[in-house]
Amino acid sequence: MKFEKRTIIIIIVAVLSLTWYLLHNFDVIEGAQSASSVETKLKIISDALNNDKFKKPTNDPVTLSEKLNLFIQRRDLLTEFLKAPQFVNPKGKKITDMKAAYEKLLKETNDAIPPLTTERNNAQAALDASRKKKK
Repeated sequence: MKFEKRTIIIIIVAVLSLTWYLLHNFDVIEGAQSASSVETKLKIISDALNNDKFKKPTNDPVTLSEKLNLFIQRRDLLTEFLKAPQFVNPKGKKITDMKAAYEKLLKETNDAIPPLTTERNNAQAALDASRKKKK
């Protein structure tokens, strides 16, 4: 039985692809791929929160609402992610350390939301009072 070069190349590529799929399929089971996507989303949210627009003190209710929205998105993302099976029953030091870091970030986020909500409401009330005085 004689094979053409093209057939041999196709077989080699198929075997390599199957091997790659089997090796990376276990990453999904351990949560490595989902963790990286959550880390990417968290990085995007953190980058947005580190923007000068949000770092500077302000009384603008729109800016405060945007900042509050980012904190709420981060809280929801972390809450949902920590419900994953690999974090409910961690089976390794790496997963346990990741869980502790995410729980710490979740606590910081939850602690930041109520004062920011109050600050936004006060800014909105001040803006509404200012508009009433003008009329």
